[in-house]
Amino acid sequence: MKNPAFIKALQSFLNPSQLLQDEPMKLHTTFKIGGPADYLLFPSSAEEVGKILQLLKEYSIPLTILGNGSNVLVRDGGIRGAVEGLFSKTSRPRLPSMASRVWNLPAASRAASAAPSS
Repeated sequence: MKNPAFIKALQSFLNPSQLLQDEPMKLHTTFKIGGPADYLLFPSSAEEVGKILQLLKEYSIPLTILGNGSNVLVRDGGIRGAVEGLFSKTSRPRLPSMASRVWNLPAASRAASAAPSS
């Protein structure tokens, strides 16, 4: 399900450590199981989340949200589409305000909807 245009658009604002392709999910789950995700994304700001959501919509790519990888089982076939990881491998919050509250998906969705479409 690779989309070169989608990847290029992501690379325009994410650094290489924030965009992993064919990443084994076993490296990101506490049970240490799971096949590869097409795209594993680690946004570092609410603005990046909004841009990612807009691109996912534009390219019709499904999204799976991953918290810190606990209490989740990923099949050996992996996850098609994008996985947005909200925590790094060290379980530190990736978004600055996430340590004290739940990530605000509705606000990110509004930001994506307000972004200009091409």
